[in-house]
Amino acid sequence: MKNNLNIAVIGCSGMAARHMDGVCAKEGVKLYAICDTAEDRLAQRKEEYKVDVAVTDYRELVND
Repeated sequence: MKNNLNIAVIGCSGMAARHMDGVCAKEGVKLYAICDTAEDRLAQRKEEYKVDVAVTDYRELVND
């Protein structure tokens, strides 16, 4: 099925990961982008969730 909705999550803490799990479990929804100021945590979640876009500045998400 084609993804109908792309989701971005700002913050990559443990609680955010639960939200990311929920997004990934939904049919027709894709975790498209994540944002966090902690570059190590951001890189870990990008790899873990195979996210297309990972940025440290939320304004990049808004512009996307």
